[in-house]
Amino acid sequence: MQRSLLTINERVLLFLSSYSYNSKTWDAPEKLTANRIAESVCCSKFNLSYNLKILKELKYLSEIKSYVKGKNKKQNIYFLTKDGESKAKEINKKLMETQIKIINLNGKDLTMPFNDVKEYIDKNNICQGINDLELCKFITIEKTLNIHVVSKMQSNFINLTEDSFNPQYFYGRETELDILKKWIGEQKKFKTILLYGLPGIGKTTLISKLIENYKNSKNVMRLNSARTWCQVVF
Repeated sequence: MQRSLLTINERVLLFLSSYSYNSKTWDAPEKLTANRIAESVCCSKFNLSYNLKILKELKYLSEIKSYVKGKNKKQNIYFLTKDGESKAKEINKKLMETQIKIINLNGKDLTMPFNDVKEYIDKNNICQGINDLELCKFITIEKTLNIHVVSKMQSNFINLTEDSFNPQYFYGRETELDILKKWIGEQKKFKTILLYGLPGIGKTTLISKLIENYKNSKNVMRLNSARTWCQVVF
């Protein structure tokens, strides 16, 4: 596999530049943990540990233990120092000005600064809502972007349903599933589905099956309430 445009260190700095840590708050965003950083910068946690060590030695990164939102135990979290913030701005400025060679869907090549690439992708309906780090995954160290690869690898729809699963078995709720699908098809405006009931009656299975039907054709979000008997899908 060809190396990407940015190094792991650069990707980490750019990713963390979007988040701030306030020591006065009780809990920190989960995005600041090593697991989430690794996922976001497309790096294994094993490799990331080495890069985090280097960034701390360079005084670009601070590490502390803190409670994390939704977790019961303290975890190591990472955030930029002042020097790290300055370095991230420097990397971002250089990235925005970098000239990228685009291999178009029709085979023709064109060149434009990175700052204009996302607008080009959106304008041509190749991929909606892709961020800078996601886009960098597809740009090689030779500063080349194959649009065909982006169109195949990135969905055009938002899918915030990471806690859902694809049921291996589904039976006994076909009627309810058909009713929900029919209702969604009839509604033209933004819609919310509230599903509630006693534990164990199949709410999660039903809603997960519904998500599987629409996650590649609609923007989907799933929220769990504090009470286990209530789930919401947008």
